[in-house]
Amino acid sequence: MTNKKKYGCIIIILLIFAACIIISIFLRKEEFGQNTKLDSENGIKVTDRKIVKTKGWHSILSPNSHWLPGDLNGHGYHLEVHYPVVSIENNKQLEKAINNQIKQIFGVTKEDITSFYACGCDTSVYYKCELFSNILTITLETSYYLCCAAHPSLGRTTYHFDLSTGHQFDALNMFIRDDDWVINLNTVIKKNLEKKSLEIGVDDLDYTTNLVEEIGDYKLSAKGLEVCFMPYMGPAPGGGFEIVTIKYEDLDRFIEPNSLLRQALNERNCINAN
Repeated sequence: MTNKKKYGCIIIILLIFAACIIISIFLRKEEFGQNTKLDSENGIKVTDRKIVKTKGWHSILSPNSHWLPGDLNGHGYHLEVHYPVVSIENNKQLEKAINNQIKQIFGVTKEDITSFYACGCDTSVYYKCELFSNILTITLETSYYLCCAAHPSLGRTTYHFDLSTGHQFDALNMFIRDDDWVINLNTVIKKNLEKKSLEIGVDDLDYTTNLVEEIGDYKLSAKGLEVCFMPYMGPAPGGGFEIVTIKYEDLDRFIEPNSLLRQALNERNCINAN
């Protein structure tokens, strides 16, 4: 093979490589995941779907790579969004209603999904889901990282769905929030935190503030009311959440008698009794 042909082959290979990079830079990939997040006996199933979009140097380089330019504006981004798809075996109308809301919550209906998220160098969106009687909870967690930062910025929001209607509801509406509510909730949270502190060998923490004002997210889980403090809020450290799960027995007198939560607890008590 002559030198001319060798150079020609090298140029063709380089052009193909460059074309692959250019395509990946502007690519939005949507994958139907095989990962099943939830599969209940009553015909409700949740599977994972993923969207990946990249642009610029972060299409091929990880955050803080030595090969990145000094100007952050020239880094581009890597965005990975996981969102749930709900399947309800015997009620496709309810299934469609819930999935339409989920798409809006996760911003996946946007033609440019990056307009929905503040894309830094590396942005990840994940979720957790749980079925508690007729309550479906989907907890969205975001991680937003900019090169050279000490740690990512984190966020968390829980959405509650009534599976009898498909409507969303506020977890706090399940409780009677009178004057004693804040006092009682504060007391229970502090006891939980003090117990945890002693377990890890720390006994000089001061929880004298009104911690209820610092709560960033509430979740109705099967184990209890889950309260989440965002990074730097209340007892939470920088770069991490502090989650306290409060048993429903400790909040029993505040639970609305005709609420969906009370129905779920009564149903569980009946099952346990049998």
